[in-house]
Amino acid sequence: MPTARGAAGPDLAVEHYESASFWLASLGAPLAPRPALEGDLRCDVAIAGAGFTGLWTAYFLKQLQPSLDIVMLDANIAGYGASGRNGGWCAAELLHLESWLEHPATRTAAIALQRELFETVQRVGTITAHEGIDCHFAREGVVTLATSPAQFARLAASSAMMARAGFGADYVLLDRAGAARYVAGDHVVGGLYSPHCAAIQPARLARGLAQVLERSGVRIFERTPVQEIAPRSLIARSGSVTGEACILACEGYTPRIAGFERALAPIHSRMIVTAPLNDTQWRASGLARRICFGDSNRMVAYGQVTADRRIAFGARGDYHFASRIEDRIDRDDPNLRAARERLPKLVPGAGELEITHAWTGPLGVSRARRPFVFFDAAAGFGWAGGYLGQGVAASCLAGHRLSRAITASHELPRDDLLVTRCRPRKFEAEPVRWLGISAYRQWLTLLDRLDR
Repeated sequence: MPTARGAAGPDLAVEHYESASFWLASLGAPLAPRPALEGDLRCDVAIAGAGFTGLWTAYFLKQLQPSLDIVMLDANIAGYGASGRNGGWCAAELLHLESWLEHPATRTAAIALQRELFETVQRVGTITAHEGIDCHFAREGVVTLATSPAQFARLAASSAMMARAGFGADYVLLDRAGAARYVAGDHVVGGLYSPHCAAIQPARLARGLAQVLERSGVRIFERTPVQEIAPRSLIARSGSVTGEACILACEGYTPRIAGFERALAPIHSRMIVTAPLNDTQWRASGLARRICFGDSNRMVAYGQVTADRRIAFGARGDYHFASRIEDRIDRDDPNLRAARERLPKLVPGAGELEITHAWTGPLGVSRARRPFVFFDAAAGFGWAGGYLGQGVAASCLAGHRLSRAITASHELPRDDLLVTRCRPRKFEAEPVRWLGISAYRQWLTLLDRLDR
């Protein structure tokens, strides 16, 4: 068992935030932080976290009530966390959704939620076009690849289940030849294709949303870590913000806030990006357009083709004891090395490509392993997260839900599967938390090995 290490504070020593990921580095300009909060403020809505959840919540609030005074606090800069480091999939996926579709008690609500996720992918594209946010949105779909008969059997079962729910045209099972039209990997035996996914440059989306919000009057204070959440107040070292409603939108960084140390588990993903593919490399790769692609392992890997024809590829990493967060990674990290080794199994010739960028970052996992939206009107407290790596589109949907709950313009349905009526259950204390998560990860890894 690793020794306990205190959760590190926000990365305030970083002078060049663009080094955190390829997405941030490729914005083309130094990422100078906005001013930090100094003193105490009052407003209508205070939001902790300027990632996708907080940004979308503020955006939809301004659409509903333009006069709202909204203040956002971020420990670093807008888009520094998972919103600027993810795989760039805007996908109509949620972990847990298939089990909801299969259960008679939740089937109807799950079908409605799946359709809303389809619409959310397009909503992101529509909003970014309307607001002039060039996030390289390309809705070319996603193909999940099987590299063994056991994996293909699971994809076939998933396809049949989605067909029973009325989504047969939305999830198409592919044989080896069909999968090769999207990604022609030598190890690929089949796949499952859905058109409901867009490849994006996520940092461009996050930074663009922040600029849109500022133009609408939202005040964003950066390098201002929230240390505590009191009734209707966000408390930082340099001041506080009090509002009629306070929203927690820190995802994997939530455990750094007092009282929320066991609220979500930060699981680290690893990402690599190649140099741009030349014409010969592009033809050899077998990639079709800007497709999003992933494998069928339970310890999932995921990739996309960027606008400048690079391959961005990632895989799940570790949970660190006591929810320690890791913002930097060594190029010799074993999980990073595993990601480099997995990519050529899906994309021919990828093993010869130069890796220009590599990074890590935490995503949030709830104890129930499902995303959630929570709002207590009496306490003026809202919270959303737990997307388990599927938050690009889900955060937009969560922000949409929260904005309506806050303004009371739309009563959330009682059978809404995203909405919880009580705060999500906490994880166990250490060392039980680390032992449980680590054992579960090893179990999934063993099952993947058995599949192969």
